[in-house]
Amino acid sequence: MYAAYSDFSRRITILTWRPGDEPEGREAFGLDAGFGWAANLNRLIIAPAYDLVVIALFGRVEVHRLSQRQRLFTIEASPEEVRSAALSADGQQLVVGLTGRQVQLWGVSEGRLLREFVIPEGQIFASQFAFSPDGQRLMVALDNNVYIWSLDRAEATPSIVRLEPGVEISDAQFSSDPSIVHVLLKDELRNVRTADGTTARGIGEYLRRPHGIAFSADGQWLAGAFGYRIGLWRVRDGALLRTAASFASEMPGSRFGSVALSGPASVAEAVFSPDLQTVVFSILGDLTTGDDRGRGGLVQLRSANSTLRQTLQGYVSGYARLAISPDGRFLAGGDDKGVVLLWRLSDGLNLRVLRGHREPIVGLAFSPDGRLLVTAGSEESVKVWEVASGRKRQVVLHDPDNSRVASIALSPTGRRLAILTKASRTAGKVAFWEADEAGAFSFAQALEIKGMDVTFPLIGRPHVPMVFSPDGRLLAIANDEYTYLVDADQASLKPVIKTDSDVEALAFSPDGRLLALATETGSVLLHGVP
Repeated sequence: MYAAYSDFSRRITILTWRPGDEPEGREAFGLDAGFGWAANLNRLIIAPAYDLVVIALFGRVEVHRLSQRQRLFTIEASPEEVRSAALSADGQQLVVGLTGRQVQLWGVSEGRLLREFVIPEGQIFASQFAFSPDGQRLMVALDNNVYIWSLDRAEATPSIVRLEPGVEISDAQFSSDPSIVHVLLKDELRNVRTADGTTARGIGEYLRRPHGIAFSADGQWLAGAFGYRIGLWRVRDGALLRTAASFASEMPGSRFGSVALSGPASVAEAVFSPDLQTVVFSILGDLTTGDDRGRGGLVQLRSANSTLRQTLQGYVSGYARLAISPDGRFLAGGDDKGVVLLWRLSDGLNLRVLRGHREPIVGLAFSPDGRLLVTAGSEESVKVWEVASGRKRQVVLHDPDNSRVASIALSPTGRRLAILTKASRTAGKVAFWEADEAGAFSFAQALEIKGMDVTFPLIGRPHVPMVFSPDGRLLAIANDEYTYLVDADQASLKPVIKTDSDVEALAFSPDGRLLALATETGSVLLHGVP
């Protein structure tokens, strides 16, 4: 890993180290930039794959060999200033933007000026440069315009993508589709058609409050349910590849079997099947069942393209926590009365009703083989049930101290159970229970997390998001704007992730290296796992 800094004396230093092997970085490169305005650093590009360092100062651009600390060539800017620079993906071409409207393209291997371009209008100040992945096109984003040059053609006239007046582009990148570019504005990310500048897909208008996210089994895709929309992202580059059409128009006045929605309806929660092909929604609304009217809920199965497949019968309570078994065969739903229903997803048959909690269900989790179901009610109890018979197998927790349960999580191995409770007004407590060979859980250890304010009732949300890593050694807990990472082996707190808004859903990638966080504003963030 490489990191760089510039000190007050304008010395530029690049450090390198191998994380885990070297606790402190060692200097890989150093340069005294000099004095005066011309020595101010504008852009620094480290490209270890090509053994290159590009240092863009206001007065010049220097290209060096990283390993040998050898200057290859220098581009003098005077009397102009260097405002931006970018290196092509293959390390063979360097583009430099100067203060006026001049753009220079340089060959790195020979240190030779290849071509010069001129911005048709405007001045290069806060511009952004980017090469296409194949190195055949060059893009400059400036104000509300995007200029694109085809480098394999002799003419120096760019195609221009114009956005509406008043917006300002802060960054732009090529997409895998040659007809689309990604454009980042102050508060919006757009996919813009290069032909006419119209928006092909605006992410901001699709993402609303999240209700569930999930990785594909191979870790290449991330799916999310936001309001009435279903999104699919490519994890490698974060590209939003598909957004299913809204089905909100189907709700008021629609009839689903014996139940009709007579008023507004909102999504309470959504879960994905393991193959991401089925999404199950719990939907709250004003219901009419026969002659009865009132506030209640529906559970619907929809395909990944949002098409309604089935409305599950036997459930019309006001709220549902949902869980799908790892093999995708069964669905569990828990309501605000403490009742848990089990369905078979192949035909939607309501298999049985589990009764044993007195207050709203705040957590459901299937064992890896789908034979057991763990349920948590907010009235201090956690129970284990046999799916086949509906028999209550174990009462894991019945807390005499009235520490109300906020959430549960079962590790993918099924050997570790985490139970989150309110410890005090300013602290939460997560207890870890371990399963023996027969599958019975016993208390192992607990950790009190100071500063975690677990409030009851859980206003605006039915539970606290909590999930284990694939190996069961790390637990992530989201409470308001903070996501706590807990070492489950040692019951110790690791670094805390702070976001700009409350986190509503969590998911680990299958290899455990990424943690996805979906916030109430509709953002999806990917964090590397320490």
